[in-house]
Amino acid sequence: MLDKLDIRFENAINIDDIKAQIMNNNLKAVIRHFRRPKKGMGLFVFGSSVIFHISAFHNCCYFVSTNPSKFYSFDDYISSLLKLLSLETLESAKVTRLDVCIDLNEPYDEIFQRFDVAFKRSTSRWLCDSSKLRSAYFGKKPSEVIIYEKKYKNEVGVYTRIEKRVYGRNLPTRSLFGLKNSLSQAEIDKFFKHVIIIPTCITENLSRFSKADAIKGAELKGMLKVAGYGQTKRMLNSHCHFKRNTNKFFVTAKNQFDLAGIANQQLSNFFKEESAKEPCDEC
Repeated sequence: MLDKLDIRFENAINIDDIKAQIMNNNLKAVIRHFRRPKKGMGLFVFGSSVIFHISAFHNCCYFVSTNPSKFYSFDDYISSLLKLLSLETLESAKVTRLDVCIDLNEPYDEIFQRFDVAFKRSTSRWLCDSSKLRSAYFGKKPSEVIIYEKKYKNEVGVYTRIEKRVYGRNLPTRSLFGLKNSLSQAEIDKFFKHVIIIPTCITENLSRFSKADAIKGAELKGMLKVAGYGQTKRMLNSHCHFKRNTNKFFVTAKNQFDLAGIANQQLSNFFKEESAKEPCDEC
C-alpha cells in the first residue's frame, strides 16, 4: 500500500487556478493559513477524508502531499489529481517522498517483540489521538522505517502498521507515471531487505524453567516489549552471546510474516484494481 506520496513542481502553479478546479469538480476543500516557517496557506482537499494537501506561498503552489491509500486504485488516484492539475503539470512533476506500508492485523506488542531492523533506532514518540498510540522510528533520511499502532476506521481496536519511507536518491523513480512500472517485486524486496519479523517469539510458559532462569526470561520479555527484538539483541550482544543465552526462551510463533511478499501483493492489487467512483476512506 502507498500511504503517502509527495510531488514537487518545477514551475509554480497559481493557487486560484486550483481553487477554480475544486469548484468546477464539486470537491470539498478547507483553507488554513499559517505564518511559519514562512507565510502561506494549506489547502486540504477532501473526498470522504483528506486526500490532498496543497502547500502555497505567495499564491503559488510548488508542492502537493497526497495519500494514494485513500483510493481504490492507482488509476483512481491519478484521475482525482487530474481534476486539479493538468496532464502536462503531472508529467513534469517530481516524486520527492514515497511511503510503502504494510498493515498487520496483530497487536503491536506481539509484532514489536519480534521486529528486527538493520537501522539504529533514531527516536520513539507517541502518536496523539483520542488515546496514546505507540510508535518507534528507525533510521533517518533518505531511508526510514516506522512501526506504529493505528486505529480502525469503523471498528473498536487497533492494528499494527510497518512503514518504509523513501526519499530522494533512494526512490525507484522520480516520475509519478513511472511508479506503476518501477515498483517491481525486486524493488519492494530491496525496500524490506533489512526489515524482518523473526519466526520465533518468547514463550509464555516461564514456569517450566528454574527460578533463576524464569527471572532472566521475565527480564528478557520486558526488554523485548520496550526495545523490540533488534535493539534487545544488540544491547545484550555487547555483554554476552545473545543467542546462546536466550535461545531456550524462544518458541516458534503461531503467525509468520513475509513483509516483502505482503507489500508486493497489496501493491499489485492497488495497481491492477478496477477504478471506483469515490475515494476509499477505509484503506
